[in-house]
Amino acid sequence: MWSFISLLTLGVIGGVEEQAETLLGYASETQPALYSRRHELTFDNKGNLWLLADWVNDGCVLRIRPDGKEDLERLLLLDGNLDFWISIANMMDCDRWGNLYCGLGMAHVKGNLYFPGSLHLFRVTPEGETQDYHPWPDMRIYETYMEILQGDTLVLMNYQRSNYDPNDRTCRISKALVDSLGITPVLDKTYSSDNFHPLIVVPPDPFYKTFFDWNRGFSFYIEITDNIVETLRFDLKSSENSIPWESLDTYNWRNHIWRTFEDTWIGWLTLVDYKDGRYLLCISDPEDRSITHIVRLNHIGEPIVPSTFKNSENKKTKKFDKMPSSAKPYVEFQIWDKPGGLARDSAQVLFWACDDEGNLYTYRAVRKY
Repeated sequence: MWSFISLLTLGVIGGVEEQAETLLGYASETQPALYSRRHELTFDNKGNLWLLADWVNDGCVLRIRPDGKEDLERLLLLDGNLDFWISIANMMDCDRWGNLYCGLGMAHVKGNLYFPGSLHLFRVTPEGETQDYHPWPDMRIYETYMEILQGDTLVLMNYQRSNYDPNDRTCRISKALVDSLGITPVLDKTYSSDNFHPLIVVPPDPFYKTFFDWNRGFSFYIEITDNIVETLRFDLKSSENSIPWESLDTYNWRNHIWRTFEDTWIGWLTLVDYKDGRYLLCISDPEDRSITHIVRLNHIGEPIVPSTFKNSENKKTKKFDKMPSSAKPYVEFQIWDKPGGLARDSAQVLFWACDDEGNLYTYRAVRKY
């Protein structure tokens, strides 16, 4: 049974072998309290790996040093009970001072009904001090995006549907200035529209995803159905009460493959920067998760026609520690359960990156339980 944990960026390369072994240890059968589907991971700028997890319905955070040793052992951020379950938001980032920002919530469980709670934005310092900014921002726990941008600006976006009218949809954007002491909120705005859906899409469906380019002021919503790609482009610079968007032409991505890498196991769908202001769309083959295909896109998200390709071929990955400093690294943590889901079968940690020339760098560790 698949368990997709997270896909996040690193800050500093180093110690990935030791950190991978520590993560694989958390997934073992000797620690059943760690729920395999309720985690988030990110790195700070010193190479420390932060793990936000659900331990027996307690929202905890810990830090793994580059040498693989556990630091800040399981700080309790939010504790649940039989009526209120911990929810892990799909958001996590570190500022340049090494402070962690992450999201948790409490979902009310009543019989067979499940009511998502509001978002608790937490800040955790390198010394282990914690702060809960609730009730800011005024957002629900699910379908939330967060990122710390250049210029020390924290941005959060939340997509909401009405409980009474599924066509009543809003998108809330909140921003705050970040410094070494915390955050200062500067913006809270709600956008209303009947047809901007889907601006924000989060797992569990890995082939529906939104990518943000704040430097240019727009985002891409990319959806893959079988072999067909559909792309929507949103204008994030709008000052009105709606977010304009346009639909780009659909295309068969298999007809636009530029490079293919075997035995890579990267995330289902990732958009990375390419040279000259263009993009690379990295796709995990739906028919074989171990294979990665790369499609080149122009500056507005359209595929580059195959006739203009050069060196289109199967390629071999490079060692992860050889990646250039300009490449953005990622980490994947995947777990397979035995039939019935009551015990672990195996787990895998993958560090990977793609540079602006389309080369793929990987480090992979696998453990059987």
